[in-house]
Amino acid sequence: NGDVPAYQHREVRVREFELGFVVWAEDRAEGPVSDGGRQRLVIARDSGEATLWPGLPVGEVIRRYEEEYGVPAGARAAAPEPPQRVDLNQTSFL
Repeated sequence: NGDVPAYQHREVRVREFELGFVVWAEDRAEGPVSDGGRQRLVIARDSGEATLWPGLPVGEVIRRYEEEYGVPAGARAAAPEPPQRVDLNQTSFL
């Protein structure tokens, strides 16, 4: 939007998810349509690396990004250890 006349400005939207941010531009209803409105930019939360994705629905971009780069560490947490019996080290003479 920096060097573009005001009547051609597009709204920039951001959606946050576990691994980063999806950024895209919305074309104005009364303005010209551009290819940029059909692309998605994903910025990785951990590294700041940016990747360009096709103009799929945002939820689909997030799903494919997670397939490609992995799901968040918290989502893959190992199953908790089963609780141990409390009386394992006790001896009873009764």
